[in-house]
Amino acid sequence: MNGAYQVEPLLRGAMAAAGRPEAGVSWILDLSRAARTPADSANFLAQIVSSAIPEEQREPVLRRIVELADAQ
Repeated sequence: MNGAYQVEPLLRGAMAAAGRPEAGVSWILDLSRAARTPADSANFLAQIVSSAIPEEQREPVLRRIVELADAQ
């Protein structure tokens, strides 16, 4: 498994195609739920949050990472 290797351009494109940054972030959060484990989901989000998510849209992603960490 290559994790989030070179996924940033795809996610940036998906965010742009979503029309609204909030919709793109929501899609990414939904996508992260497909990970095998909550830890994999948190790792995926942590890897992409600073590179694929615009700074003004990072809060929901960071909140989800904290939720996943708390659940462990």
